[in-house]
Amino acid sequence: GSGTTLSDAFWALDASSSLPAWTDLSGAPGAKPSPRHRMGLAVMGGGVYVFGGEQSILTQFNDLYRYNTVLGGSWELLSDGASAASPSKRYDLAFAASHADGKL
Repeated sequence: GSGTTLSDAFWALDASSSLPAWTDLSGAPGAKPSPRHRMGLAVMGGGVYVFGGEQSILTQFNDLYRYNTVLGGSWELLSDGASAASPSKRYDLAFAASHADGKL
């Protein structure tokens, strides 16, 4: 989003040709993240992982979603953040993936 309007738009860039092209994936099925900004994002294997973020100064998140790029493109809620073992709510974070051991 920009300004005061949040968006749940989700786009992919295909840079494999000499003319890169954007594809709107916003209509993908499944449980997708609510509109937010300042979330963490990492790509690992066949997934794009989205963690946390905020909607406003009073509404932050610690949920974790995965967009599966392999099976036709669908969203899945991996954690709603309610578990005591979940990280606290946060935004503006660094999020990294390790292809060697499959850990985020």
